[in-house]
Amino acid sequence: MQNDPPAGERTIGDPEGTLAPPPPAEPAEPAAPAESPVSVEPLASGQVAEPLVSGQAAEPLASGEAAGPDEDPDEDEDFEDEAPPARAGHGTRDMAISLAVLLVPLAIVFAISRLLGGGDVVVVDPAPALSRAAAAFPVVTPHGLPDAWRPVSATFDGHAVRIGYVTPAGGAVQLIESNEAADPLLVRELGDNTRPTGPVTAGGASWRSFDVRNDEHALVRTDSGRTVIVIGKAGPTELATLAGSLA
Repeated sequence: MQNDPPAGERTIGDPEGTLAPPPPAEPAEPAAPAESPVSVEPLASGQVAEPLVSGQAAEPLASGEAAGPDEDPDEDEDFEDEAPPARAGHGTRDMAISLAVLLVPLAIVFAISRLLGGGDVVVVDPAPALSRAAAAFPVVTPHGLPDAWRPVSATFDGHAVRIGYVTPAGGAVQLIESNEAADPLLVRELGDNTRPTGPVTAGGASWRSFDVRNDEHALVRTDSGRTVIVIGKAGPTELATLAGSLA
């Protein structure tokens, strides 16, 4: 094999040296500078690393803090302004008080409606209360009242017996008998602002009549050791009917 002559030397077959020298080699392109290594600090226990952008160093996280998206500081303030929830005990007590405030007036209205004849009237037997009162003092009992007179309450507290009636016209009348002293009894039952309207005869007996509180009317009869009162929101005729039935 024939070796190539060194550059600039004549070769056999080219006595004049007319062959051109080989072209020079092209210079190599400079290499791009190496990127700076990313500095990554070790994570504390319980932390989660966020993805890093090229060339950005990870910020260290405090112990127990999880990495996440940036939080709005206004949201933190809103949570701080919210009041803590009330304790269950206070909520139950407040609910019970609210229900009592609502139910007590309703119960009063319902009782008055029943007494005045609204809705279905529950009729009671006044005989047991009158019998207990008769063991303490002489009492008079209604006789011959029309069926439209409906007794709706009957109590005896040891000193006074009270029988409540709904009248045929829908009025409310109460029969009261007591062995208490007449003057304090009348002040308590009729009030201290009474206006006498004259005597009334009913059932062969003489009664004193009064206009009393709350537009009510009353008939009063005082016997030896006993006071009888017929009082209510009813006309004079209905009051006289109940008073005349007592014997």
